[in-house]
Amino acid sequence: MDYLASSGKVKEALEIFNLMQEAGVQPDKATCNILIEIFCRTGEIWAIFEILKYMNENFFVLRYSIYQKALETLKLAGESDILLRQVNRHFSEEHISKDTDRYDAIFPDNDFNMENGLVLYLMNKQNLVAVDSLLADMMDKCVPLETMVVSRIIEVNSARHRQSSALLAYEYSERLGVNIDRAAYLSLIGLSIRTNYFQKVVEIVEKMVKQGLSLGTHLNSLLIYRLGCNREAASAAKVFDLLPEIRESTAYTALIDAYFSSD
Repeated sequence: MDYLASSGKVKEALEIFNLMQEAGVQPDKATCNILIEIFCRTGEIWAIFEILKYMNENFFVLRYSIYQKALETLKLAGESDILLRQVNRHFSEEHISKDTDRYDAIFPDNDFNMENGLVLYLMNKQNLVAVDSLLADMMDKCVPLETMVVSRIIEVNSARHRQSSALLAYEYSERLGVNIDRAAYLSLIGLSIRTNYFQKVVEIVEKMVKQGLSLGTHLNSLLIYRLGCNREAASAAKVFDLLPEIRESTAYTALIDAYFSSD
C-alpha cells in the first residue's frame, strides 16, 4: 500500500486498505501512520480523512511527528482539524476543562499577567466577540500579549473562518512586534487561500522567511501548486522567489504546474 500511495496511486492504495478489512485483516497503527505521512507529503487531503476515520473507529493514534505534519497540512489546505484532534486527544492543546476558570495550573509563572489570562479565559468560554473587542482595545493602548496567546487567537479564528478576527490578531502582532508561531502563520495562509486573499499569502510567507521560519519542502510545493490551481501564477512565483536559494526539484515542478494551471 505504501508503494502505491507513494507512486500517486491513492485510490488503489485505499482500495487495498478497505479489502484488507473486508477479509478480516485489520490494518495496524503503523500502517495508518505510514499512509498519513505519505498523504501529507502528496497533499491528498481526502485520503488523510479516510485513514483518520478508520483510526477513530479503532482507537489508533498517530506518532507525534506525523500528527504535527497532518496538522500543518490541514491548516495549509484550509481544512478542519477537528477529526485529527479527536483521534489524537492526548496531543490536544485544550488541556483546560471547559468547566474550570483556572489557568494557574498551566501558567504558574507570575509573568503570565492578567491580560493574557483574561484573553484565554474568554477563549475558553468561546466568547470570541469579546476577545475581538479586548484585542482591539489592547492594540490601541499598546498592551502586549504573549506569543502563545496571540498565536492561539489566530488559530482559533482561522479554524472558525473568522477572517476579520484572525487578521485583527495578525495586525496586532505586527503593530506591537509580537512574533507569532509557525502554526499561526500556517493557519493564516490556509484561511487566505480559502478566501482568495492571495496577496496576503505572499505577505505572510515573506514574514515567515524574515522570522527564520520555514514551511518545509512539501508544504512549499503544495502552496505553490495551490496558488497555481487558483490561477495565481504571479503569487506562486513570488512565493517561489522567497524560498532559500537551494530549492528542491518539487518546488520547480510545482511552479511549472502553477504556470500551466493558470493558462
